[in-house]
Amino acid sequence: MKCILTFDLGGSKVYVGVLSLQGGLLGEYRSAGANPVVQGESRCRKVLLRALKKAAESCGFTLGDVAVVTGNAFQADVSDDAFLRQAFPDADVYLTSEPMLNAMLSLHGSAGYTFHSGTGSYVSYFDGNECTNYGGFGRTYGDVGSGCEIGRLGVLAALHALDGSGEQTQLLGLLSQKCGVAEGEQFFDRVLKLAEPGILRGAKYFCTVTPLVFEAARGGDAVACTILRDSARALADYCRVLMTKRACPEEGIFGVSGGVFAAGTQGGEENLLLHYLKEELAQRFPKLSCRHDPLPLWQACYACYCRGRGVGNAVE
Repeated sequence: MKCILTFDLGGSKVYVGVLSLQGGLLGEYRSAGANPVVQGESRCRKVLLRALKKAAESCGFTLGDVAVVTGNAFQADVSDDAFLRQAFPDADVYLTSEPMLNAMLSLHGSAGYTFHSGTGSYVSYFDGNECTNYGGFGRTYGDVGSGCEIGRLGVLAALHALDGSGEQTQLLGLLSQKCGVAEGEQFFDRVLKLAEPGILRGAKYFCTVTPLVFEAARGGDAVACTILRDSARALADYCRVLMTKRACPEEGIFGVSGGVFAAGTQGGEENLLLHYLKEELAQRFPKLSCRHDPLPLWQACYACYCRGRGVGNAVE
């Protein structure tokens, strides 16, 4: 029996879907992610290969049983797939760009805008054939509206509340509980050590703080709400750049992708970042409408493969 492995490699996690040859889901696997900017491409490849192998094994498949490997490329050149072909010599390897994968996920392959917020962030416009993107600058230049940046702003707000230079916020208490120390100098030193931006754990730590920002905002915390509202506005600014600098249309549909847009919801409650983004876009670009039915990651990956290989429609 053969299988298909689909994957999404992100800074916070690697997601792998194990599919039958007919495109049905057999199993899912998640592991820690990898960031090529911070860790390098060599490290990313090792993390991805380990996740793919463990995913296949978890469903009872050997490497020789893998017929297709498909997912998003973390490098700019999607043809740079030699490491996958070497690991899976009998498989059909097909890589797609992350914006193309997320356009399929959020828009089902239709023309429109994708607002992505994961560890990093960007906005893309898909014209039905190719994606035009803006953002994805990384921590050095600021991935506004991203999980890393929202978490960083949450940490900063808590520290400013602690030293009296900023507004009081629930984030101080939530972050203190997370650190397991009292709101004092020990807390300050602990946060600075965990959030050191020059090392990998800084990005990971900021992303773990992001859910606290959502929690505080749901509780009506003004500081947390401002962080999310400003993040939505910044993503809308990215959209404006595409419209004005890249001549993308001001009408059509938009969707969202990335773990941040899936976070902070309880009992069917709408994601607050998405809520603020809808408000911002309705005011600035009233001819844009939201598509609310994102595909599962495994199906979006498989749909990209089918589209690229011309083997049928895996979306509708």
